[in-house]
Amino acid sequence: MNLASFDIFDTALVRRCGRPETVWRLMGSRLWAEDTAQAAVFYNWRAHAEKGPLATINSIYAVPEAGSFAPYTADQLRQAEMEEEARQLCVNPKVKSVIESHRQKGDKILFISDMYLPSAFLADILRREGCLTGDEKVVVSCEAGACKHQQGRLYAEVAKSDIARTVDSWIHYGDNRFSDVRYARKHGIKAVHVTAPFTATERLWMAMSSTLWNGWQMSALAGIARNVRLKFGDTPVVRMAADFVAPAYISYVRFVIAEARRKGIKRLYFLNRDSYILLKIAEQLPHDGIELRYLYVSRRSLMVPYLRECRDEDYIAIADRNNLIGRDSDHLLWQLQYTRAELQAAYGMELPFRRIINASQQQQFMDMLFRNDSFTPEFKKRADGQFELLKEYFRQEGLLDDAKTAMVDVGWLGTSRLMINRLIKDCGGQPTTFFYMGVRADVISPLAGDYVSYFQPGQLDTNATALIENYFSASPYPSTGSYACDETTGAVVPVFSDNGIMTETPIVRANVDVATEMAGQIAQYHLDDSSIMFRWASVSLDALSHLKVDDVDFTPLLQADVFDGTPTAKKLSLVELFKIAFLGDRITIFDPASLRLTLGQPLGRLLATANTYSRRLRRYLYKMRTGFKGV
Repeated sequence: MNLASFDIFDTALVRRCGRPETVWRLMGSRLWAEDTAQAAVFYNWRAHAEKGPLATINSIYAVPEAGSFAPYTADQLRQAEMEEEARQLCVNPKVKSVIESHRQKGDKILFISDMYLPSAFLADILRREGCLTGDEKVVVSCEAGACKHQQGRLYAEVAKSDIARTVDSWIHYGDNRFSDVRYARKHGIKAVHVTAPFTATERLWMAMSSTLWNGWQMSALAGIARNVRLKFGDTPVVRMAADFVAPAYISYVRFVIAEARRKGIKRLYFLNRDSYILLKIAEQLPHDGIELRYLYVSRRSLMVPYLRECRDEDYIAIADRNNLIGRDSDHLLWQLQYTRAELQAAYGMELPFRRIINASQQQQFMDMLFRNDSFTPEFKKRADGQFELLKEYFRQEGLLDDAKTAMVDVGWLGTSRLMINRLIKDCGGQPTTFFYMGVRADVISPLAGDYVSYFQPGQLDTNATALIENYFSASPYPSTGSYACDETTGAVVPVFSDNGIMTETPIVRANVDVATEMAGQIAQYHLDDSSIMFRWASVSLDALSHLKVDDVDFTPLLQADVFDGTPTAKKLSLVELFKIAFLGDRITIFDPASLRLTLGQPLGRLLATANTYSRRLRRYLYKMRTGFKGV
């Protein structure tokens, strides 16, 4: 018979909160929720209370100082620590599968740890997590009188016991290169190094923890991210979700709920499609007294009823930078629910250009829409009909009643806010507030309705906003195109664009599963420092958009949706590399990742720097040639 032994902490089990000492921080925050100073004093004592390598939980709390933390007795504190450990400990799925494989082969299973907690307590946790069965043993240093890290003395003690005396071979699994590998081999045991490491991004969070007020929460967030990664398979798409999507969106949604509560908002509408994941996160966070709803609207579903007066100024008001120059006319027609072929066949209208390149073509395009004898009356008729459907949809969804409401969106310009509030007003309702992840410096003014932005202009760069819109917000829902009346129920329902099929891609599944699981754990452990949450989001986004960590696997971006003909990232050709480096061109939505995927880290970073300088030169020459003074 063979023996397979397993280290417990950071091998068979991991702590959800990351570092061991964070257990005492969480314990203190529970016991002294209204007295952070006392919680800090307790932590300082407990962090230095373990005397000697063979200390036990009983000996730690047997000293006189342990009884000085009113209103709790030393025994109550000891019990509270064990309860917190029990809450934090969970299985490492990869190691659990190794345990099961050895068990299926008939090997004897043993758990062995340098630890002050009693073996019976740890056995209960291991049994709860499905690692220990039957009469399998747990050996801990504080009871055996020897430690692994003392030249492997604990292995020698086990070897003399009945547990190992009759086995033919012994293999040990553990995370510590010395106590679990080197010292095990020194005693003739085959050793396998098993790790559940933090990513570079998570280590970045933990490195900040000692410099911030309530910084321990940053360490706890790293532990939660690692735990959830392990739970969902620790694939590249899961890592992207845990280290970047979740920090950005959980922090934002917590802010939205807090601000909504402060403003007395009773109902939050999450806009299709970008806000689907935001809604799922909100459902996991405390939101008592605030109703959460999903609203099927999009720029496309709003634009036709919004333009029913056929006015140029209305169209220009919702155009990026207040003009159509540089836009693809086919895409503009698609937004208005028409195609070039349809206009030619039904109305004999010929559009001689595809991309609008000057003010004359812009005016020609709007004249075709709003001043054509055959087309314009039909467009207005369609727009009026869609306005009536939208009005009923707004009424049906409660937007026209007296409840104080707000919309939750990603950002950035505010065209949906302008259209929705104009349409609500035309329907007889009151304007609604909008929450944004971030806004541009030229965001549409509050004349179009109040807005609240989590990130201020300049705090998110174009790389971050591109990733948020094209990867973070991946949704199973297709975009809403228009509305129709359901013949069976009489309710107004959305009509989806394109094929209207829900598609739950691996990106959608990972983003939602990981972010909601992490949100639930954050709520459970009352990690509620808003400044820590904002720092968590901003540091993570900055690390990703500027490639400040080296272990990010960007292959999930290859699976992301193509936006307006542009992929999020891809492997680049030599011609494309030249254009990025020397002409300052943008080839993909997130060129830094495309460079990393094509060239690897050092060369990719070099060409990204070259692109930055060539783009600046290109902007400078443009300004010199045109006299342009703007941003």
